[in-house]
Amino acid sequence: MGIFTLVKELGPDVLLIRAGLLDIVSFVPPERIGRSEIYLTEIGQVTLVLELRDSITNAILLRAIDRDSIGDHGMMQNSNKVFNSA
Repeated sequence: MGIFTLVKELGPDVLLIRAGLLDIVSFVPPERIGRSEIYLTEIGQVTLVLELRDSITNAILLRAIDRDSIGDHGMMQNSNKVFNSA
């Protein structure tokens, strides 16, 4: 794996990498009943957080945060299983 080695113990030369998803928002409606149609420009939003920490002190060395829309095509799409899954 290049210059990095995967370890299971903490140590002075060990970097903890943590990633997570925060503030997940879903615009996907429940299953349609009858002949109604729902149009969406995006199906949701999510915030990705990545942290690099010192394994001994647990001090944050780097934090990167990015928020993005999911399925933002700039135009209205009919909300259906195929569109929402893509």
